[in-house]
Amino acid sequence: MTRAEISCPLQRVRITGRSFDRYRPYASEAQYEQIMERARDLRGLRVIEINSTPRGGGVATMLQGVIPALDGLGLDVRWYSMGDDRPFFEVTKTLSFLLQGGHRDLTSAQLDRYCRTSEKLAAQVDKLSPDILLIHDPQPAAIPGYLRRPPPRGLLWRGHIDLSQPNPGALAFFEPLLLRYDLIVLEVEAYKLPGIPDSRQRFVPDAIDPLSRKNRLISRRAALKAMARVGMNPR
Repeated sequence: MTRAEISCPLQRVRITGRSFDRYRPYASEAQYEQIMERARDLRGLRVIEINSTPRGGGVATMLQGVIPALDGLGLDVRWYSMGDDRPFFEVTKTLSFLLQGGHRDLTSAQLDRYCRTSEKLAAQVDKLSPDILLIHDPQPAAIPGYLRRPPPRGLLWRGHIDLSQPNPGALAFFEPLLLRYDLIVLEVEAYKLPGIPDSRQRFVPDAIDPLSRKNRLISRRAALKAMARVGMNPR
């Protein structure tokens, strides 16, 4: 495999922003003011978020709500997803499976593919010059290790997978990649990583976007029609 065969271009995902005032009914006055105060501290910084895909997955669905909300707070947040590189995604699919307790080994060829593609991704991130870099899930997690420019002022990794019983071999490969991050954010404390200092781990469950279409209230009639389409009988 040559370097020329590795291609995984970062692609910016553009989403229309929304006024953060639309969230005001869902927070107390104190919560709202706290959010606004913290947003003021981040204004002027370029925040880059990277995940594997712009649509279809749970992380993409979350970012489709989060990015417009952050834009509404006046923050410069840019979302990038990874281009189509089937061999690479086959490797990361296996890695994610193992980190969630699967029984298998990553081959040397798979590890080589993961590292070489991560190096290509890092070269693209260098050109973006982020002040804060937020990486989601295992696919782009190795990027910080290949950055050539001075590291961003903040490096964060957010995991959205179950890490409660990881495959020991996969964890031994993956944990050192995370040591380069300033902060690791996991969903629940059961996913705590033993090789990462406690001071650099936080536990923040994914939130529900009250403005998301799938979270809006619908009429009973519409609900019954939807259930009937999939063969459900509510009675």
